[in-house]
Amino acid sequence: MKPSVSRPARKVSEIFLEYAAPMLTDAPSKVSRPNMQEMLDVLAGIWNAVVIDEWNDNDAFVTKMRQRLAGEPQLGAAVFEPFLMRKRDLFGEHKWAVGKVEVRAPTTPAEDFIVHVEARGR
Repeated sequence: MKPSVSRPARKVSEIFLEYAAPMLTDAPSKVSRPNMQEMLDVLAGIWNAVVIDEWNDNDAFVTKMRQRLAGEPQLGAAVFEPFLMRKRDLFGEHKWAVGKVEVRAPTTPAEDFIVHVEARGR
């Protein structure tokens, strides 16, 4: 039986950026758009590993991602484990996977990057 994925009351991008907030707060103030994209892609991978494992009632994706990131000192345990727990503990009610994260250039000098996030159901 497929789990139902309900539409969140807030925008998916707002929820995902709230999840990503600790990493974004620690990022340099003048981070480049490609670096921002890379950071958010890593976090989307962690989010999706948790969600897909919940869908499949196992821990295969989390285990695979943990093994893949073990050799990456900047992305390994320092990022993976805290965001894994953050997803489970604070964002566990969101059962949708991240389909795409797109970091767009600001439209005015006063804006930060514009982040678009798509949700995917099973």
